[in-house]
Amino acid sequence: MKGVSAAIRMQLAAGLLASGRDPIARVAEAVGYDSEAAFNRAFRRTVGTPPAAWRQAHVVSE
Repeated sequence: MKGVSAAIRMQLAAGLLASGRDPIARVAEAVGYDSEAAFNRAFRRTVGTPPAAWRQAHVVSE
């Protein structure tokens, strides 16, 4: 995942977050982050909001 741009990683993360199924730590791992804290910082920097807040606003109900 290290060769994949941050924007693409965050797009993948957004899709996983919107599903609402996996914990944020698992989403972070799925897109190549070793720690949830590093993922939170990168997501906030790229998207403009923390992943938990983004999930609340965008979760897709089944």
